[in-house]
Amino acid sequence: MPLPGTGDYLPQTSRAFSYCVCCYRNAKQWTPLDCCASVGMHKSAVVLLEADAPVDAKDKRRITPLQLACGEGHKEMVEVLLRFEIVLSLLRQSIV
Repeated sequence: MPLPGTGDYLPQTSRAFSYCVCCYRNAKQWTPLDCCASVGMHKSAVVLLEADAPVDAKDKRRITPLQLACGEGHKEMVEVLLRFEIVLSLLRQSIV
């Protein structure tokens, strides 16, 4: 099994299912990544992000996981989210 951070942590057969789980939203319109961000579960967040969880998803109040993590003072979580947001930004720039 590859190590987290290699971009291939989940087996290919579970990618479609994991995407459905990553994009699930509760009554607050929080994704699983929002839940991780609010309590500082940065290791779980890495697994979600590697399974294509939307790093820039906004909830009902238009708050992102990064804003939740910052508001709660979860330094490691903020660092993980910033790393993935930078990669996403670079990918978007290379596509345009």
